[in-house]
Amino acid sequence: QEVQWPVRLASLNDNQEKFLKKINKFMEKSPNARLSVLPITYEEKEKEYILYFEAKKRYYLAEHKMRWASFESKDSTTVERMSVKDSHFIRSMLKYLNDTVFLFTTRQKCAAYLGKIASPDSQNLIKQGEALVNMRYSLLRKQRENKFLSFFNKDEVKQRIIFLNGQTEVPFNGFSFYKLTYKNDIPDDLRKVYLQMLDL
Repeated sequence: QEVQWPVRLASLNDNQEKFLKKINKFMEKSPNARLSVLPITYEEKEKEYILYFEAKKRYYLAEHKMRWASFESKDSTTVERMSVKDSHFIRSMLKYLNDTVFLFTTRQKCAAYLGKIASPDSQNLIKQGEALVNMRYSLLRKQRENKFLSFFNKDEVKQRIIFLNGQTEVPFNGFSFYKLTYKNDIPDDLRKVYLQMLDL
């Protein structure tokens, strides 16, 4: 059984939340039940989306003369929909960077742009930008773990949830997910809820 994550986000849809609440009830009633959670992460895709979003976000804030604190969900949606090939966005990045001779790809330009904002005097802007992305990626993984555990109310239940070392691969559907494994057989009602979630 699996719980799928949207790219770059630590949120779940209503059906997934219903499924996790059902697991919580099952584990509360079954003191011997153990749940293993194996994070399968499409790391390259996740980091690329984080990179593009963060670069576009900084451009958006600068263009609208906005502070970080005033950035709202509607702004986030606008940034999400903005093309990374947007001509104004590209021109703004290149204008901000002094030396663009060795920036061949959009990904390199975005990383250097983030690096320049993070550390203007850095000699290696791309590495500086990638370091920021890595930090955001680590935070995202922690946020997902916290979100998952938030559906389990009792400490006694949480102690029976084991997070395994994650794996990095290219999932068949292109999304990162948690693979769930039970020590004992899955009850029929829980299996039914999972199948309903898949259908929806």
